[in-house]
Amino acid sequence: MPREVEVLRIVLRELGANHPNTITIRKNLEDLRRNRQP
Repeated sequence: MPREVEVLRIVLRELGANHPNTITIRKNLEDLRRNRQP
């Protein structure tokens, strides 16, 4: 997931941590990690 983490870093830098899009992306990444097959 390195690409997804990089996207989150860019969004955090450009939009900030409290922007609705940042919150959505963070939640989606958490869901992906939680539902990922081992």
